[in-house]
Amino acid sequence: MIRKRGFILFLAGIPAWIYWLGEFVRAKRSPFGSEFGSAEYPIPTYLRVIGLFAAVSTLVGLSLIAFDLVEWLRRKRNDVIH
Repeated sequence: MIRKRGFILFLAGIPAWIYWLGEFVRAKRSPFGSEFGSAEYPIPTYLRVIGLFAAVSTLVGLSLIAFDLVEWLRRKRNDVIH
């Protein structure tokens, strides 16, 4: 059986992605939305941190899922052979 740690970490990033995307769209629709992310209207630090957390948790979660899948397949193949 595959471990659930990768799925949990991957799913933990989904609310962060939803919040980050909602705030990004809201800022783009504001009166100065065309300048969002420029020197005049920079991206707020909390949005950068949330985006970084979402990206890292997604990448680490997918990596753990792939690693656990490979380990599970190796174990399953060795159990069949022996």
